[in-house]
Amino acid sequence: MAWNIISLITTSVAADLGMADAVEWRGYVPDDDMASHYRAAPVFALPSRYEPFGMTAVEAMACGTPTVVTIHGGLQDHVQFGRDALWADPGRSVEFASVLSLPLRYERLRQQLSVEGSRTARAEFGWRGIAKRTASVVERIRDEHSRRQLPDQGPVSPAGDATFGFAPLASGFSTMAALPFSQASKSGVVPYSFLVLRSAPNSI
Repeated sequence: MAWNIISLITTSVAADLGMADAVEWRGYVPDDDMASHYRAAPVFALPSRYEPFGMTAVEAMACGTPTVVTIHGGLQDHVQFGRDALWADPGRSVEFASVLSLPLRYERLRQQLSVEGSRTARAEFGWRGIAKRTASVVERIRDEHSRRQLPDQGPVSPAGDATFGFAPLASGFSTMAALPFSQASKSGVVPYSFLVLRSAPNSI
């Protein structure tokens, strides 16, 4: 129902602007066809008023399509303007339209965004990149805990100790809790977050 409403609004706005013949509403696109749709566009726009991250923009970048994203959200903090992607304020229509036209007007910029955007999307937001960032966070937390002195408990053990957030699980998993297990058990609360890593038990 929501998609139908959006389609009607889009079609109505296009007609009011005299652009009805230039707008085609595709609706739902199967996953297997998404890459072809991304690559068919000369430029991809994400003009959201707010976007927590913007996975569709990352997908477009990975497909080599020059991408313009909203400034309202988190994605612009992870890409370099003019190298990986462009961004603008969708609340300022002239500004957004001007930035959107840049890859269409300048071939060198279009090639730059296509190549570097795809490289960044695949390196930073693919599973390997996510795994590397997750591992670095775990290592930093482990180092911080190893330096911390717990009251009446002495230094925190880096791994394999009930006073630290490591415990062996089945099938070669280890889990690291955000709170030391000893503190969690004494307070009677479950640690507020944890990470599960595929590794040898107690060997992070």
